[in-house]
Amino acid sequence: MEAVLVTHITEVDEIERLLRQSGITTIQLHSEITADSVANLRARFPDLKIFKSVHVISADPEAFRKVVDGFVLDTINVATDQVGGTGKTHDWSISQKIVTRYPEIPIILAGGLTSENVRSAIEYVHPFGVDVNSGTKGSDGFKDARKMREFILEAKR
Repeated sequence: MEAVLVTHITEVDEIERLLRQSGITTIQLHSEITADSVANLRARFPDLKIFKSVHVISADPEAFRKVVDGFVLDTINVATDQVGGTGKTHDWSISQKIVTRYPEIPIILAGGLTSENVRSAIEYVHPFGVDVNSGTKGSDGFKDARKMREFILEAKR
């Protein structure tokens, strides 16, 4: 198991500071960072595993294809501009098209996944992996062990 820095930061110097301070070797970029900035980050950390979130509306991640190791296809709440953690699914047909278009790139499906829908999502989209947040939280806002077990069991089926 390995730690992943999940961030909305766009400033490469600040990301570099966090990576050096933490020693983390994998990052998920959930910001509006540019492809040029990601290339700059890649030059500074050639061995860093970089996953870029793609806000699935009708997005095309082509600009990032050569500078990342994978994509995280996530939901954006258009009304509030909240990215990720919305607890809402997006149009999986768009995600399926992205997976088909980029078979050489690991793609992680996120956005509103729960133990009730993860199996259908995997069967429809065929992602490399899945990412869950709010779908495994209890009413107190913290991770619920039972929900996490159920999610993992369904995802592995």
